[in-house]
Amino acid sequence: MINPSSSAEIELMQSLLEPLLEDFRYWFGRSLELLEKERLSFMSLDTQAEFTERIRSIIGEVNAASALFQVSGKQVGVDVASITSWHKVLMECQVMGMQYRQSHQSPE
Repeated sequence: MINPSSSAEIELMQSLLEPLLEDFRYWFGRSLELLEKERLSFMSLDTQAEFTERIRSIIGEVNAASALFQVSGKQVGVDVASITSWHKVLMECQVMGMQYRQSHQSPE
C-alpha cells in the first residue's frame, strides 16, 4: 500500500483505483466461475486446478486491498507492482475466455 502526499494525488488515486479494483473483482470473479463450473478441454486438470487457486488467491488480495482502501477513507493506494501482477493474470484470464469461446463455437 502507498500513501499519496497531495490532495491532487489523492483525488487522482480515488478516481482511478476504486473502479480498477471493482473491475479486477468482476473479471476475476467471472474467470473463477468459469474455472469452477466447466471442465476446460484445452487445459489439463492440473493446470485448471492451479489456475483456479491462483485466481482465488488474487481475489483475496484484491478484496484485501479494496477493504484497506475503504477503511482508510480512500487515502491508501495499492503498489503498482501488485496491480501489474494482477493485470498479467487478468490477461491470462482473457486468453482462457477466448479459448473457451472458440472451443464452444458451432461450425458454420
